[in-house]
Amino acid sequence: MTSKIVFIKGDGIGPEVIDPALSVIEALHPGIELIEAYIGSEAVTRAGGPFPGETIDLIDEAGVCLLGAVLSSIDDPDPREDPGDMKAVPPAQRSPLLRLRRELDLYANIRPVRRPGSVQGSEVIDLVIVRENTEGLYSGIEREVQGGVVTERRITEEASRRICRTAFEVARSRISPAGAGVVCVHKANVLLSDRLFLDIFRQTAAEEADIASTSLYVDNAAMQLVLDPARFDVVLAPNMYGDILSDLAAGLIGGLGAVPSANVGADHALFEPVHGAAPDIAGNGIANPTAAMLSAAMLLDHIGIDGGDAIRRAVDEVYTNGNTTPDADGTASTASFTDQVLTALKGDN
Repeated sequence: MTSKIVFIKGDGIGPEVIDPALSVIEALHPGIELIEAYIGSEAVTRAGGPFPGETIDLIDEAGVCLLGAVLSSIDDPDPREDPGDMKAVPPAQRSPLLRLRRELDLYANIRPVRRPGSVQGSEVIDLVIVRENTEGLYSGIEREVQGGVVTERRITEEASRRICRTAFEVARSRISPAGAGVVCVHKANVLLSDRLFLDIFRQTAAEEADIASTSLYVDNAAMQLVLDPARFDVVLAPNMYGDILSDLAAGLIGGLGAVPSANVGADHALFEPVHGAAPDIAGNGIANPTAAMLSAAMLLDHIGIDGGDAIRRAVDEVYTNGNTTPDADGTASTASFTDQVLTALKGDN
């Protein structure tokens, strides 16, 4: 158990959603040490670059980090740098978030998808996307060729095996009377790299025979998620497929504002809302802090401190009452939504 949590507010609406998440943590654990660090645009302002080395050191010491949102890449180079040099760097390497995941080897991206306030039943969407986080088309291996660009898609046996194990671990933690299962999505009929991923999945499934398992082509999986999302429990996917399918699943529950995530490695974990920095609504006081709060709940679960379930119950109560932010069909501001969650938390204790 750690007594320290590093937090990064990030860009755009990041500070607007992380502050409420921190207030929820502090309401439950007033004595916990919260340490601020920086990546992204704020880090450029403070440290002269989007990825200060001190940030890695702080996360390395604490083991966990709560992150708001950062711009996917810093497209405007620092005026002290040669713009041509920046353009020569592939976008996947310019992204502070992707670099952070890679530096800490956060190989598993876990994204629960459930609309807060949902009453349990056969038609309720309650699934988890387990996404490989370090390879695939986001490996950052790109080069220019005559007339175009080549991007390499890297899939290895080692990375595939550890993410497959993670998917079955998540499924086992979700065992219910109705049973749990893992669906592996792939395109093994077209891509040799996906054939490797599927082979490793099948080997792992044989070792975890108590958990139901099957596989779907990724295009069919996308259709089935729309037609019958309640049939899914744990969805296992290579990097880019998981990125796309998790946004699709979020759309089924109203949008990205309610979807948290964990980026987990052997020694570190980063928790963040799935939504981006949304600079178009930054400063308007309407950003939805739900995903950040639920990410904080996942963080508390991870470090073995109680309070995660209390946060989820409090958020559920506010959604049930309909006092939500505009993206969730309500009229509440970020501040008033946060106040309601804090009030529900007090009533829960």
